[in-house]
Amino acid sequence: MSLLRFRKRQIVVGVALLAALAAIASGIVHFGNSLVHKGIPEHLFAWAELASRFQGSGIGVMCSSADAVDSVDRARLIAISWACSPHSPLAIDFSDVACWPQVIISSAFLSALDRRRILDLGYVEAASNEFAIAWTNAGVMPTDLPAKVSPLRESVGVAVVLSAMLALWMWWRRSNGAFPSKWAFCCAAIVFAMLSALTLTHTLTSPNGLGVYAGKAKLFFVSGGIPRGFFTLPEYAIYQPSYPPGLTSAALLAYVVSWACGDWLVQLIVPFALSLLFLELADCTSRPVALAVALAVVLVPVAIKMAGGFYAEPLAALVLAMGLHRIWRRGDWAGWLMSGVSGLFRRECIILVVALWAVEKLSGADAKWRHLAVAAAFSVAWESLACLVGARVYDFDFCSWPAGQRVFLALEAAFSWKTVAAVVVLCAAGGRRCGNVAVASLLFLLAAALLASFNITPHFEWFLANTMPRVAWLAVVPVAARAIFETYKQQQTKGNKVES
Repeated sequence: MSLLRFRKRQIVVGVALLAALAAIASGIVHFGNSLVHKGIPEHLFAWAELASRFQGSGIGVMCSSADAVDSVDRARLIAISWACSPHSPLAIDFSDVACWPQVIISSAFLSALDRRRILDLGYVEAASNEFAIAWTNAGVMPTDLPAKVSPLRESVGVAVVLSAMLALWMWWRRSNGAFPSKWAFCCAAIVFAMLSALTLTHTLTSPNGLGVYAGKAKLFFVSGGIPRGFFTLPEYAIYQPSYPPGLTSAALLAYVVSWACGDWLVQLIVPFALSLLFLELADCTSRPVALAVALAVVLVPVAIKMAGGFYAEPLAALVLAMGLHRIWRRGDWAGWLMSGVSGLFRRECIILVVALWAVEKLSGADAKWRHLAVAAAFSVAWESLACLVGARVYDFDFCSWPAGQRVFLALEAAFSWKTVAAVVVLCAAGGRRCGNVAVASLLFLLAAALLASFNITPHFEWFLANTMPRVAWLAVVPVAARAIFETYKQQQTKGNKVES
């Protein structure tokens, strides 16, 4: 019987190893394709470059519809908002020419009729490039391009942030267990080098880099604080004021230290978080299958995409894994507190933490109500503050139940076969306790899909394709962490038996 159990175990471990290697291989292929085909729309930088020559002037951006801005126009608005910060560009069209500002920027491919209409309104062409034209009236003239922040100056602030992240992680590991093996550190260095090489092929991109996170940090830095009306005025909607402040705070710290707002090296925050996440997941185990699973988590295509797009999910996953390891080792309030901090990077994480607490409670583990209160403290504080100042969640309507088709599409996107397969394989490798975590992760996916179905954007399928893979990745991280943790416990138990 024991031999049969051993063989079953070997088969499960083999399947887990093959699945991890397949995920790593797909990530490497995606990495290579991303290096060759960067996919960064150069026209956005052309629009932003043109806008930067009219600092201090109100700028309008010609859109297909000022009332229903599509994804392309939105990306242009975000890119220009970075160039013009702290001033926000205005979306305009021909339906209300009375509100046009002194400077408007349009596509270089305008029709002859639209060009004539602009000229008839008293505007003249002041500057242009391959993709855009700047039109002005009242004698506004373009200036020289502002000087870019030097990499050396930017590196000072970024180095402080990365050092702080490393110091915090090392202090937490020292107080909660031993450090990973030297092989894990070597793999982490390779992960960081790979992701950094990809990320630094471009500067900050839209929407997260130039708008939601780093763009918001630049706005706060240039304004000397939070601008008046930031949470309520529609002109600041592109910054998503209600989003948690975690990644924005990290970028703002880098800007304050270097006393400049760079748009290149600051991107290294996310690849560094992914390399620390690998070390945290690897824990103290030396088994190849465990290291392969940890490596797969940070090198799957969606993780590589997040590294290059300045997304907050890797930082949320890092602090979540740090907290969960503390909970599984000690079960005290500090672990729940650290897990709850993940909600300051991605608001849905508090749902995952609550689900994990509920499953722990129902399974008879030492999960107390005060642990839940501590875990939810930061997220509840932030969401309460956002509600008090009137910040709204743009593109969502929670006042009416969404159409059934949207709910079905959201569920289909959340429970993809890859996500379900990853959870099943990890549960088989990690055992019963890993199954408890998997239940919590699946409940989180269900809740996240239902919340996503309330999105009212006309580009709903694009929204799901962009958002749900990252949410599913977040859901898999605790399952992977538990599976590797159980592997380490088995390794310890076997070592103790050999010693005795």
